[in-house]
Amino acid sequence: MNIVSWNCRGVGHPRVVPGLKYLVRVYKPDVLFLSETLSNTRRMEELRHLLGFDSCFAVNREGRGGGLAFMWRSSFHCSVTNFSSNHVDVEVADAVNDF
Repeated sequence: MNIVSWNCRGVGHPRVVPGLKYLVRVYKPDVLFLSETLSNTRRMEELRHLLGFDSCFAVNREGRGGGLAFMWRSSFHCSVTNFSSNHVDVEVADAVNDF
């Protein structure tokens, strides 16, 4: 499994989306985790589609900071077991292994 995690400091910044497209193209992650998205669930769903992921779980920002997004491909089964504004706890499995 290939995972990319990034504190993007706001998906609204003009360099973030092109940077994410580059990371996804080069590293081909199965799972993408973004922190400090400074965004909402609707925007993360748009970004999920743009980046070519099949599913997304997002936590809305609170006030002036925060926001989390966990995106994955359909070759993995992901189940969110717990979350808050500071974390997302996910169980991940493929056809052979639980991670």
